[in-house]
Amino acid sequence: MIMLLSCEANRWKLGRIVEGWLAPCKIPYVIVIGNGLQHHDAALADVKCTFDEESRELRIDCDDGYDGLSYKVAYGIREITARFSPNYLIKVDDDFIVNPDSLQRFIEVCRGANLDYCGNACVRSLPKYSVYSLDKFRWPENRSPFLLPPNSTCRGGLYFLSAAAMKVISSHMNPALCRYEDVNLSLTLESHKILATNVPVFTDHIQEFLSGKFAAFHDDQRIHSQNKR
Repeated sequence: MIMLLSCEANRWKLGRIVEGWLAPCKIPYVIVIGNGLQHHDAALADVKCTFDEESRELRIDCDDGYDGLSYKVAYGIREITARFSPNYLIKVDDDFIVNPDSLQRFIEVCRGANLDYCGNACVRSLPKYSVYSLDKFRWPENRSPFLLPPNSTCRGGLYFLSAAAMKVISSHMNPALCRYEDVNLSLTLESHKILATNVPVFTDHIQEFLSGKFAAFHDDQRIHSQNKR
């Protein structure tokens, strides 16, 4: 199963994504979009989710922007696990370009090695204050630098989760714990002794992607330039 994380503001590009690489992957997929409600601290089971079979869109009662990323991921994984019980999940953002054949090889590597959580992993050995994308948060309480704890995290744009990892996230991820969804997810898994494994799956360099070495391309240089401005 592929979980494509998107939003209403990017709805214009969904048709191109589906036709361009998502449908050609020949893997069942769900597109997760928030309905714009402010997040709250209700239990995961209390959050309303609506799935449209035709569009494959899962609409979740949470903020649809950066402030709601942890909520969209936690609720999305919980709902997908409950509805479909997939053997694995590929979480991917809508600003990625994916090579279907290379993605299939990445999945085979992860499943063949019985990995639970893998992707472009990075390790922080010491606590670190993050100011990444603070200007994109709408709520004032989310615009202060956040102290990220030491842990191993797969970069949030694209990663693999096993059924066991999905079950842990579904039952234990607290969206309010950390505004950064990838850190929140990795901390939840780490608390259940599931650590990130580095299996590079995407690149920020277009020539590396075109060479076939990676399954996906993410124009991180452009995005960081926008964030600085």
